Amino acid sequence: MVLLTGLTAPPMEAFGAGQVIALTVTAAQTFVWNSLSKQYQSVDPSEAGPYPGSLYFRANPGYSGLHTCNTWAAEVLKAAGMPIRSMETIFAWQLWTQVSKIDRACRVLPAASGLHVGTPAQ
Repeated sequence: MVLLTGLTAPPMEAFGAGQVIALTVTAAQTFVWNSLSKQYQSVDPSEAGPYPGSLYFRANPGYSGLHTCNTWAAEVLKAAGMPIRSMETIFAWQLWTQVSKIDRACRVLPAASGLHVGTPAQ
């Protein structure tokens, strides 16, 4: 299952600035789309999620102790061309550490990084 939640505020406001790292990602839509189970090329929610505006969708990748939501998120970023290791990325802190390094690299060398990521315009 994939839990999708629509936000009524920007992520930094909804979750707090210390809980969000903003990366510009433009090439992962196909990966995300292919992760969702489709019947007749449409995606229908399975059921309501635990938060207002959230829905569960059936997904193709299986969940296990070695392939968690954090592994999947790393795979999404890797599919977008980010220098992320998805193998053995199981826990949130493992993903957060990798994303933090990308964020720092983009702040120091945004033009030369070649990562095609950055922070939102102020």
